Amino acid sequence: RTNAVNGRVYRDDPTIAAWNLVNEPRCYQCSGSVSSWISTMAAYVKSLDANHLVTVGEEGFFGSSSTWANSDPMGIGSWAQSEGQDFVSDHSSADVDYATIHFWPNNWHDTSSSFVSSWISSHATASSQLGKPVV
Repeated sequence: RTNAVNGRVYRDDPTIAAWNLVNEPRCYQCSGSVSSWISTMAAYVKSLDANHLVTVGEEGFFGSSSTWANSDPMGIGSWAQSEGQDFVSDHSSADVDYATIHFWPNNWHDTSSSFVSSWISSHATASSQLGKPVV
């Protein structure tokens, strides 16, 4: 595909910072499906364009078996752990260059300062262990 403004092929276009594979993927009670899809798609995108970063635009829920599962929003129960995301697994592919989190405390019914602090610090620690920055 070509940029209609500057005429450059997308893979050679310096105005593109990164490819976001999907916004807030969900697959209720599909443990592993989202991670598998992310790994497959990230590798495919990198095969087409090795010049740009690739990321996943997810909220950043941790899977129920994760070390940080207690950092998930609990305002309305443990629903986040059933949505198919696992922050660590979803960002572990070598083809995913950096991690992302979204933050919706009002939607998640948890606006406490302890949740905010835990949400940010747990993702910073997990991302550091993956060797990737988090945005």
